[in-house]
Amino acid sequence: MDIKVNKQECLSLSDEDRKRIEEILKEAGSIDSGDKIVGDPGVTSFTESNLTARDGPCQAACTAVYNQASRLCSALPYPPARAVCYAAAMAAYAACLRNCR
Repeated sequence: MDIKVNKQECLSLSDEDRKRIEEILKEAGSIDSGDKIVGDPGVTSFTESNLTARDGPCQAACTAVYNQASRLCSALPYPPARAVCYAAAMAAYAACLRNCR
């Protein structure tokens, strides 16, 4: 699955930064080994307020994984990399919530 983030933000990062973000999100369980973070010109940003979720174990699991990913993203030293990491974590969170039934 492609995890789409803002293209301009994504392009501003080095390959090393993008790879580290993917590693962080895999470590957190937000994305799988076959998933890729890609820049998309149509993506602005996700926020928790524009996500639809119901209560339940699936949503709780998605939230726990998102929180872990956000914590790991916060350790990145380069602010633009942190921003893309947070955006990718939020996009993965949105995908997770969409898969909850």
